[in-house]
Amino acid sequence: MKKLLSILLAFACVVGIASAEIWAEFSDIDNHWAKEHISKMQQESIISGYPDNSFQPENTITRGEFATILFRLCDEPAADYEYKTMFDDAFVGGYPRGDAPFWALPVNYLADMGIVNGYEDEDGGKLFRPNNEITREEAATIIDRFLQYKKYSYPYAANGGLVMAFVDHSQVSDWAYYGVFNLARRSNGIMSGYLKDGDYTGDSDGQQRYEFKPQNNITRAEVAKIVSVIFDELNTSDK
Repeated sequence: MKKLLSILLAFACVVGIASAEIWAEFSDIDNHWAKEHISKMQQESIISGYPDNSFQPENTITRGEFATILFRLCDEPAADYEYKTMFDDAFVGGYPRGDAPFWALPVNYLADMGIVNGYEDEDGGKLFRPNNEITREEAATIIDRFLQYKKYSYPYAANGGLVMAFVDHSQVSDWAYYGVFNLARRSNGIMSGYLKDGDYTGDSDGQQRYEFKPQNNITRAEVAKIVSVIFDELNTSDK
């Protein structure tokens, strides 16, 4: 009996230590506006941090990292799915065992599903540029395609929430306008703008003015919030 009790206590200690290591809260998010979203996505293994247990929420994020996070929200590829190399700078194979970049499979899978696109180089090749930082309008475009891929329709705001409501709407690139437009219309706050210097339009209703800042690089905290909203909606949907 004593031996059994010792074994059970040892097992409990191991489980407890493992859980603490896996779910230890990031050390730098205590007073951050996105703490709830960050913690939830950490526990769901959708996002991860740095070796020093920080999350660095205001850091930017690369295209490869962003693709990897969205990949974790996808259904598992079919067992017989064959990964294809879709970009000249994001090979699926050709690496020594275990040495492929973490983003290699996610990037190519999302490209095959029509969720991410790349750039054409001067020689006609196709590049993904996985180590480039991703902008807010790039993120919006990819998220919009992801939602279409998931065949999920988010509720739209009663007033339409048009892109024109952003005072910097003219800075949105032509290729990104559709994606930003779709996300701006959604009433669940999946991707919103920034209050412009506490300013107001001067209209009789005192409407506040917002910027989208499409050319700004999106932050890790903003991405955590976006995927948190998507995760909740997809998991509570009656689809």
